Amino acid sequence: MHLPITQTVGVLSVVAVYAPTAGWDDSVKEAFYAQLSSVCDAVPTRDSKVILGDFNASTGTSRDGYMSHVLALMDFATVMAAVSGTL
Repeated sequence: MHLPITQTVGVLSVVAVYAPTAGWDDSVKEAFYAQLSSVCDAVPTRDSKVILGDFNASTGTSRDGYMSHVLALMDFATVMAAVSGTL
């Protein structure tokens, strides 16, 4: 979900997400990040962008697939920072 909020200094674009858990197939997680990238790419570059949500909703003590999920999130954040010029 993308919610643009107009403020006195511009527009704050809030993107709310709910990621698949670490236990899901990699193809599902890749599709999630592809869709998230598409939504973020559609936000005008002049907007301030905030991405909020649950990026790894799971319970219990099992950490199966956790690192691949964290690495995918880090890759996404790196790409977003490079695109916005904050790296």
